Amino acid sequence: MISGKDHFPRDVYPLVETFRPSLESDERLIRVVLMTGFMVVLAIEVWLLLQALQLW
Repeated sequence: MISGKDHFPRDVYPLVETFRPSLESDERLIRVVLMTGFMVVLAIEVWLLLQALQLW
């Protein structure tokens, strides 16, 4: 039987989100740099894979 005091994960998640502080500008900059670096490395890997397939 479910009472009004029972808590489910879907009920707790918005509460956790309200207590999490927003990102500072330094943290945003770090995330942007890391994501940009990741995309560059991924593009280089795809290019190298295409070059290897052409040689094969």
